[in-house]
Amino acid sequence: MGNLGHERINVLFELGKILDELSREQNIKLTMRIYSSTVLTPEQKQFIKECNCIEMMGFATSDQINSIIEESDFLLHVESFSENFRKMVRLSLSTKIGEYLSSNRCMIAIGPREIASVEYLAERKLALVIDNNDHKKMKDNILHIIRSGDDRQIYIERSLEEYESRFSQEKVDKMLHMIIDNALNETSKSG
Repeated sequence: MGNLGHERINVLFELGKILDELSREQNIKLTMRIYSSTVLTPEQKQFIKECNCIEMMGFATSDQINSIIEESDFLLHVESFSENFRKMVRLSLSTKIGEYLSSNRCMIAIGPREIASVEYLAERKLALVIDNNDHKKMKDNILHIIRSGDDRQIYIERSLEEYESRFSQEKVDKMLHMIIDNALNETSKSG
C-alpha cells in the first residue's frame, strides 16, 4: 500500500520474480497484491501482466485498509536500493509501520538499513528484514518465512509488544525525535 515512487516498484518487481519462481518450484500459490494510485509506465504494466504473482489493485481507501490487512498473510514495506533515492528517504519513517505493528501479521521489509524504517524494524527484530538485493538471498529468506510458522509468530508477537509499548501519541513523538537526532548526529560525524 502506498507510493511506488523512488524506485520502490523495482523492488516489488524483483519480489514478483521471486514469487513466480517459488510458485513454480515449490508448487504453491503466491500472490502479491499491490495497492497504489501511482501511475505506471507501459513497461511496468507489461511486467505486471507477465508476472503471474503480482496483482495491481489500485488505490485503497482508509476504510478498505483494515480488511485488506486482515486478508493478508504478510505485509510488505519496501524501499529502493538506488543510491540516489536512499539519500532522499533515509530519514523517513513510514506512517504505515505503526499500523502494521498492530495488525497481527508478519511484516517483510526489503531495503537498505540506512533508511530509518528498515533500520527500525531490523534493530528491534520486528520483521523479516532483507537488506540487500541479492536475488538468491532474497529468495531463500522469502521461502524460509513462508515455511516457518514459528518465525512468523515470533515477528508477530514482537510487533504487537512494540506497538503496545511505543505507539501512544506521546511515545510516537519521542521516538521520532530520537530517530531524527540520531540521523543528524550521524550526518554531522560523516560530513
